[in-house]
Amino acid sequence: SASYDQERPYHLAASLVLALAGAAETDDPPIVRKAVVEVADLVFGVDSPRTFYLLQLLGLEDGHPDDDPAVLHSQYDTALAGLIGGIATGHAPLILICEDVHWADASSTELLGGLLERIQQTTTLLIIVTRPERDSHGWDIIARADRELAESFTSSRLRPLNPDISRELVANLLEIESLPDDIRALVLSRAEGNPFFIEELVRMLVERDLIEEVDGRWIATSAITTLDVPNTLHGLLASRLDALPPDVRRTAMAAAVIGRRFEARLVSSALKPAEATDPPDVAGDLNTLEGHGVIKLVETRPELAYSFRHALTHDVAYESILRRERRRIHADVAAAITATYPDRLAELSPVLARHYGEAGDEDQGLRYLLLAGETALARHAMPESHGFFTRAAALVAAQPDAPVAMKIEVALAPAEAGIRFVPADQTIAVLEEARADAERLGDTELLARVYALLLRVRTLLDENYASPAYREVMDRAHALAPQVQTPEVRAFLEGMMGQVLRSADEYEAAVELASRSVAPLEAAGRVGEAGFNAAITADVEASRGRFAEADRWIARGAELASASRNPNVIADVELMKGRIAAARGELENALVHTTLGMKTAEGAGNIQCTLVGNFLVADQQLRTGNAQAAIPHLERTFELGAYCNAEAIVALGHAWLAAAQAQIGHLDADGFAVPLQQAQAAGSRSGEAAVRLHRAIAIAGGSSPDWEMAFDDFERAIALFAEINARPDQARALHAQANALETAGREVDGQAKLVEALAMFDEMGIRPDRVTA
Repeated sequence: SASYDQERPYHLAASLVLALAGAAETDDPPIVRKAVVEVADLVFGVDSPRTFYLLQLLGLEDGHPDDDPAVLHSQYDTALAGLIGGIATGHAPLILICEDVHWADASSTELLGGLLERIQQTTTLLIIVTRPERDSHGWDIIARADRELAESFTSSRLRPLNPDISRELVANLLEIESLPDDIRALVLSRAEGNPFFIEELVRMLVERDLIEEVDGRWIATSAITTLDVPNTLHGLLASRLDALPPDVRRTAMAAAVIGRRFEARLVSSALKPAEATDPPDVAGDLNTLEGHGVIKLVETRPELAYSFRHALTHDVAYESILRRERRRIHADVAAAITATYPDRLAELSPVLARHYGEAGDEDQGLRYLLLAGETALARHAMPESHGFFTRAAALVAAQPDAPVAMKIEVALAPAEAGIRFVPADQTIAVLEEARADAERLGDTELLARVYALLLRVRTLLDENYASPAYREVMDRAHALAPQVQTPEVRAFLEGMMGQVLRSADEYEAAVELASRSVAPLEAAGRVGEAGFNAAITADVEASRGRFAEADRWIARGAELASASRNPNVIADVELMKGRIAAARGELENALVHTTLGMKTAEGAGNIQCTLVGNFLVADQQLRTGNAQAAIPHLERTFELGAYCNAEAIVALGHAWLAAAQAQIGHLDADGFAVPLQQAQAAGSRSGEAAVRLHRAIAIAGGSSPDWEMAFDDFERAIALFAEINARPDQARALHAQANALETAGREVDGQAKLVEALAMFDEMGIRPDRVTA
């Protein structure tokens, strides 16, 4: 890694893939693709999905806009680990050397840190070379390896050489005893145990003809009576560069501006003179620099590439350039990059943003910062994307004449990129400021995007329609949506509103909005979101007993989920299939789908979806009368709910636990009280009805039923289900009430309720629950 690689998303990880495939970073994209596909086909088999993710990691394949970053990161992890493991067979152990990892990018270090345990299981030696900079991204790998790999991890910290070893090193390099005593002492004292200083000092002596080679040994000449040894390594390197011819120094400066590693062609392009001037001999200058040990040749294919022999040499060469000259060279290098690599501007946008920024060209700097942010966002390298967009926003904020619309645009970009790791209050503050600006501007499209992001942030905070702040944003978004012209933005808003209205038990409006969002989201390439909204539509249709529509929409959701390749959406669809089957009374089938969805979510690291899956499995087990099987899933619900701060589902879980305890003979009617209060406080009619129904069934099945409380609960639950048009639940509540009336000795009333319930079952084609049958 070089210093500027810290901002290039997945650069170190991509370099590993290139190295394993035998390709170079400067190869044309078709050549890189061919090399990666060939090695991946050997390791994974032809047309493996892991090959796709390797290519996406390299930026050679596009993902979906709604790909989940955590899921995508997991796919990269699996693909890279599989590639390493496939190459590192028992017959061909593999050594991976990552140098200067203190300059590695955040996305790569997170990825490599996650690979440590997998690499440990292969015949691979991973060598990480880094400065001890504990606040760098690269140090996270060292800390994680030390923490997780035990005896498989060895750390070696390089320390200065002691005086005896320093003398030995110098003696091995030159005939130190031939030096005058004062010069010999000066060399050893200035070196301070740094072997690189000693090496550079020897090079300086060679270049000044103060030592000569005799029988393979460097001997001091008679001319060496005094020696001006710089006090520091920095000074020594600067003095060596100053001694070079002017043209060679100019070439070294241009190379230093490009970076520690550079292509010869790019140096030539950056130094291209005016038409009337003779072109510089760049090839000859590079040969001179290589001969003086300043640079070294690192690649010959597909073109010549060099690197400064040491990072300090590069730093000194760069710092030796006067500020005004440095700005000019940065501009020349940026122009050379755009001319030399016109097809790689998105990939190289972080580099171009740096060069234009150093050149003082704010317009071009802003352009490439935004492109870098968009490119990183497309690869779901969220920290890097957030960093680029934040810098772009700062540039625009510093321009007093910048259009308000532009300020809003660049404020929204980092808010979206950092939505999962920037503290929510910070993001909300930025979005509220953007909302005020968009309202003053009267820009409906921008305002819609602000509302969409505000809803996302507040949803991640587990807020719902009962929250005043959430309701205010939701209502304003609802009113604004019909005015929004961009189909994708309008569809996103309507999809979000559909989900919220579903949680608020407004089923008809929820279906209308969620279903309407599917086609525009699919057309915009947001296939996963389209699939999720199709599944939401199916679930709501099933909740109101419209199973033909539910079947149609869940099939559409499954199709879109498969196309999205997003395990989160696939898990959501399976959970919805389980809910639809449960609404029909097909509880065994429901458990199959719900368990699959829960496990899929767990495998993808989706805690929220795993939480919901456990709760639904518990609910379906309770409805089959299997309380013992339900209890472990409720306990898992509480554990995950505490982690996610999901108070609403945890509250319902406690009511379900009380119902489970009642099923096995331990009735505690008070166990339903707090969940009931929380459901009422949240304004959840479906939640209140479900808690009341569970309590009524539990009381009616007890040894000494409080029939007044039980029948009050039955009546209230049935009324609430009817109010929100949850007809399958209403029918089941009627059926349970009929059984309770018969048990209480009220056969005539019970028969009437049973007839009403059975009529509803027949109309919808559903079955009663086993626990109340």
